[in-house]
Amino acid sequence: MTDINNLYMKNPEIYDAFSNDRDFLKQSQSLLLFANLENSNISIIELFAGPARHSAAFRKLGYNTYSLDSSESMKEYAVKKGFQDKERYIVGHLPSSEIFKEKNRQLSVFTILRFSIGYLNKMDVRKVISWCKGHASKGAILVIELHKPSIISAAMNELSICQREFETEIGSVKCRWPSRSPTWSDTNWEVSMPVEIEVESKQYEYTSTETIHSFKDISDLANSCNCHTELVTKSIAGFNSDSLLAVVYL
Repeated sequence: MTDINNLYMKNPEIYDAFSNDRDFLKQSQSLLLFANLENSNISIIELFAGPARHSAAFRKLGYNTYSLDSSESMKEYAVKKGFQDKERYIVGHLPSSEIFKEKNRQLSVFTILRFSIGYLNKMDVRKVISWCKGHASKGAILVIELHKPSIISAAMNELSICQREFETEIGSVKCRWPSRSPTWSDTNWEVSMPVEIEVESKQYEYTSTETIHSFKDISDLANSCNCHTELVTKSIAGFNSDSLLAVVYL
């Protein structure tokens, strides 16, 4: 099957159609509760931004916001939809240290949401935390959305986003992620998940290979960068019960 990156690179409108199942404004408001917003010059960056809907929400709340993703098509889509300005959407591959050209710009909030951290191995997660720290203002945070181990141990059968169906501007869209039982590595917490997407009866099949990171993994990696990490244990408005939120204080 085709690698899931082909979906992000070639069909951003399809990804947006089935991933637009969240209250982005409510989630963004919730995330800001963990940030130290005493400084009036607040800047936010959405990493693995995709269509940049969180960026649009942060902008609506009045914050200076950047988006970063590896897909030029996602940028074009986000700009066309009005979710982000062209000059504030950066295309590049994390954890390269040369992506963000405004070297003197310090950011207050970094986000990696909807389990996107899984597309990085542990060494690259550490590099990303270090990269964020290098661009962080005093009191800045990195918020990472993680899978719950209890959901993973159930082979993802209980994952609430496993099957989704929507009526969208591109028609009827169905997504099954995973569509069948995933295949696990015998040597690490890496999983290959078959993904089936149907748009107006046209079928697309992909494979998404992800690394499952626990909160302790993130905490240990952050600690190696001299950063403190906290697990959000209370219910957070806008996020479902499948998620864990790790807040890294940079």
